[in-house]
Amino acid sequence: MNSEIKWIFFDIGSTLFDETAIYENRIEKIIQDNKIDKMNLSQR
Repeated sequence: MNSEIKWIFFDIGSTLFDETAIYENRIEKIIQDNKIDKMNLSQR
């Protein structure tokens, strides 16, 4: 290992990048794949 490395940073949950669109796309795909009524889901 390189002895000059002092920090390792892990981006856990939108720290450096806004991941909102990724989550929205994932939810849309799950809704479509499982034939879930989106309006009914949002009311729960």
